[in-house]
Amino acid sequence: MPKIKVNVPGSLVNREQDKEMEIDASRIKDIFKFLDKKFETNIREKIITDEEGKNISVWQISVNGKIQRDLSAEISPKDDVKIIPLVGGG
Repeated sequence: MPKIKVNVPGSLVNREQDKEMEIDASRIKDIFKFLDKKFETNIREKIITDEEGKNISVWQISVNGKIQRDLSAEISPKDDVKIIPLVGGG
């Protein structure tokens, strides 16, 4: 698998600061598998999908500036990949 640079929010992996990581991944779902293994989290269990398998959870994935809901979507080393927490307020 190719190495993908991913901006990971610290709050996702129980850290204080965001971190850019190089992750072996060819699909978006591989990122979450890697993070679960490295940080002993259950991120994949927190990702909510609809009946079509599209991501509808509070963690969104941006690939080249566009939200990508298909967790099976392919990614490459040239892609700009960020995990973005949704925020709310009022």
